[in-house]
Amino acid sequence: MVTPWLSTYRNGDLKLRQSDKPEFPVQTSLEAADTGYWTLGFKADGPYVMFENGSEQKITLGEVQNNLTAITAPTVTNNASEGYAVNSVWIDTQANEIYRLLEFDNPTPGDAVWVKTSLSVDELGALALKNVVAGADIQDGVITLPKLAAQPPTTLVGNNTGASATPQALAPADVRTMLEVEQNATANPSYTHTISAESSGSVTASTHGCGTNPKSVEFYEGATAPRARARIDINIATNGDISYSSVVPVTGVLQIVG
Repeated sequence: MVTPWLSTYRNGDLKLRQSDKPEFPVQTSLEAADTGYWTLGFKADGPYVMFENGSEQKITLGEVQNNLTAITAPTVTNNASEGYAVNSVWIDTQANEIYRLLEFDNPTPGDAVWVKTSLSVDELGALALKNVVAGADIQDGVITLPKLAAQPPTTLVGNNTGASATPQALAPADVRTMLEVEQNATANPSYTHTISAESSGSVTASTHGCGTNPKSVEFYEGATAPRARARIDINIATNGDISYSSVVPVTGVLQIVG
């Protein structure tokens, strides 16, 4: 038995009355002909609406559909067409795995992207249990150059502080200072200075081009080759200028190597 109408909303021609169905206690109807009704009710898992044709629809109130009793992993076809939405949860009870739906349309329109969220310690590895990763925890040889952060143009990574410090990007000037090499210097430059019947003389650093600290300066006596190495007094100034002297005039070449 259907009870009389409880109230009438004149402005929308909508009437409400108590239904005779225990699970669906409230029924609505259009006032004109008492047709087009639907019934509102509640079940154990939430509110429902029953339409005039007897079909029922759960009112989700913003909730997403989940599958908590699946026996397989989800696929791309378990998508919006089946009621799933972003943040839907899928539990594979056979494999004991949990998945969450992150997005649609990747790579094909309509495809559902499910991501497994039930990673075990075995899957994550031993590092998952560490708060701090020590150098010994990183396998030798696994960090390759592509994994390093991008560096500014024309830089080397190193430490030019003179003390233990974190590596940093070094500019060309920093590297030249560390290697004691002047700008635009060539590798192992050399210069030959001719001495002709002289007891003293000099060669400036700008002339010999071997830097402020040449590796070697040797005198070879003789007007022509072959010459033999001989001893004369040689002095290298802090600016790289070289001076030489001998008790008697000598002839030969001064060989300077940077």
